[in-house]
Amino acid sequence: METQAPLGAIARHQKNLVMLLESIGWEIRELKIDIAAQHAVVRLHRADGRWLYVDYSPRGAVVERWQRRSADGRTNERKPVPVNVLTDEFLGRIRCPEVRSALREMCNYVALNPLPGLPQLQSSQIRKALGPLI
Repeated sequence: METQAPLGAIARHQKNLVMLLESIGWEIRELKIDIAAQHAVVRLHRADGRWLYVDYSPRGAVVERWQRRSADGRTNERKPVPVNVLTDEFLGRIRCPEVRSALREMCNYVALNPLPGLPQLQSSQIRKALGPLI
């Protein structure tokens, strides 16, 4: 017989992780885990535009760092309309052989790179909060 964690416990772990990440200026925008396909995607964003993309599949895992910038622009119409243009600048990629190493890299990066002006955390704190959800 298979046992599952009660939904209340899962919700508490999720809330703890969200609060921990918010305390250093990060938020979860995407967390998808497909056990059958052995595929996981995590997307974390920081308020100043920095964001991380973590993708794991049986072929390996990757952690990408990006910076989103906002600029004013205009449409190419007869009567130009002002628009806000978002651009994402690729900052780097780390390839990992398996999901544990990718999650470790993600936790290390987030812990060491809080929103400027906020304190750093130990990566073990983030791994501990993330663990029960995975």
